[in-house]
Parts: sequence; C-alpha cells; structure tokens
Amino acid sequence: MLTRLRILINEVMSGLDSDKLSFWFFNQKGKYIEALLSANKRVNKDGKITGVLCFLHVSSSELQHAMLVQRMSEQAALNSLTKVSYLRHELKNGLNGIKFIEDLLDSLELCEEQRRNLRKSYLCREQFAQIVDDFDVESIEQCYTEMKCAEFKLGESLEVVMNQVAGLSRERKVEVVFDAPEQVLSLSVFGDNLRVQQVLSDFLSNALNFTPYFEGSSVIFRVTPKMERIGAKVQVAHIEFRITHPTPGIPEKLVHDMFHLNRSVTREGLGLYISQKLVKIMNGTVQYLREAERASFIILIEFPVSPSLTSDNKWSKK
Repeated sequence: MLTRLRILINEVMSGLDSDKLSFWFFNQKGKYIEALLSANKRVNKDGKITGVLCFLHVSSSELQHAMLVQRMSEQAALNSLTKVSYLRHELKNGLNGIKFIEDLLDSLELCEEQRRNLRKSYLCREQFAQIVDDFDVESIEQCYTEMKCAEFKLGESLEVVMNQVAGLSRERKVEVVFDAPEQVLSLSVFGDNLRVQQVLSDFLSNALNFTPYFEGSSVIFRVTPKMERIGAKVQVAHIEFRITHPTPGIPEKLVHDMFHLNRSVTREGLGLYISQKLVKIMNGTVQYLREAERASFIILIEFPVSPSLTSDNKWSKK
C-alpha cells in the first residue's frame, strides 16, 4: 500500500496526471474503512511544483455495503467462470477420445449401414463440440454469432435429430412419429447443419418432456417443404418443421422464457431461448401454437437448394 502511495506522489510531483488510488485503513474504533485517495500537484506563482495535495474520499456505509456486495458478486462470477472453463476442458478431452475411436473405425472395412451409423456419431459429436464452444452466449442473444454455410443433406440431419431423442422417447414411453416426404430426405441444401440439429433436438426433447403418458401418446414431427424458384438457376426451400404434442403442452412460463430472457430463467427456458435466437439468426421464425387438444412448435427456416437439384423438375415451383 505504501509503495503504491509513493508511486502516486512521485507521478504527481513529476507533473503527470494520476488515477485515484484505492486506500484502506482502520479508524479509531477499529472499523475497517475503504476510501479513494486522489493527489493533485501544488504549484507556486511561477508554475513550479512545490508539493502535493492529497484528499481522501470516504463513502457512506450504504455505499460501502453496496461495494462489498459487488465485489462478492464479481468473485462469485469469476469462480463460476473458472468452473465452466474446467468443465469445457474436461468435455473436450472426452470428445477427443470419441474422435480418436471414430478415426479408428473409419480405417476399418465397414458395411454401408455401419458407415452410416459412424457418420451419425460424427455429426452428434460435432454438434456437441460446437455447443461446448458456445462460450459467448451474448453473441447469440444479440444475433451476431457466425453461422457456417455449407452443403448438407437435410435427411441426414433429421435422422441425427431422431437418434438424439430416441432414448428420451423410450424413457418417457412416448412415441415420436416422424413424417416427411421422400423429397425432403434426399434434399441437399446450404446452411449450418449442426445448428439445425441443435435447435430441432431441443424443441423436440421439450415436447417429449411435457407430453403426458397415456396409452398411445405420441409426438408428431412433421416436415413440410415449399419450393421457390428465384430466376433461372436459384431455388430456395422453405421448410416447416412442426412438432405437435398433446395438451396441456409447454408451461406458459417456459413459452414466455423462449422469447424473453429474465434472471429467473430455468435450464429449459434458457435452452428454448437460445434455440429461438439461433433460428432467428438463420432468418427463420419460431411459434408455439396452442389448440384445444394439442400444441405445436412451428419452426420455419429457408435454405438455398444445392445447384445439382436446381434443374430437377420434381423440385420446380408448381
């Protein structure tokens, strides 16, 4: 403390401007006091520095308490950040191990079905790795996070989504009925396939979690395409992903959290909020529609169609 005070005084004596110095002491009653110390140069009529004037700025007890609470909050946030960094590091070690095993399997002679399963494992791992790297949630909230734009098979991504909720479906004893035309399953489009997998699996898993079990209970995952031709060579696929489940459906608070983040948000609410924002970044929209006996997530996303399919008549606008 004394060393920092000497540095402050020397800077002022040298004619430099200095910042305020955090200063603490114990008063006559033994109470710990925090203050800010400022120093100003003293000059004579010729402008020569002849000394230093020091001032102590002591805050009120209320302000000191607020400063203490702020420091405790900052320390708690720092501790949480350290824990998150640790978890990310450990998760990446596990992901690296999975990748190593995948590479070993890829070097073997596998049948077509085995290679398809290996490909799905790869896509799940890549999706997981991207979520682990989502350290800057604020960029997603403000809708300026970067999205990749690469060609991918929509049917392959939808199959991965179904695989991700298969375990939850068995656990909840609720069947997931997948309904999509063959044209969608063979469609090659441009976009961020990992983000598409992330948001669809999140909406689908929430629908499963809030579907009551009864004989024949199910969640319907329906995919409907609408093609649009722009000019002679460009086609855009407007895809509606509709996830329908029985009422009462998602609680009102979670639906509110999906569009409005607040301090009391739950894990499920935060997941829905981030998924909704990711869809928005993909120039899409999300709705939650309640009807008398059912409720639905309605996700609309448009994808540029691969040029290899542009000239195919079956995808021409009717």
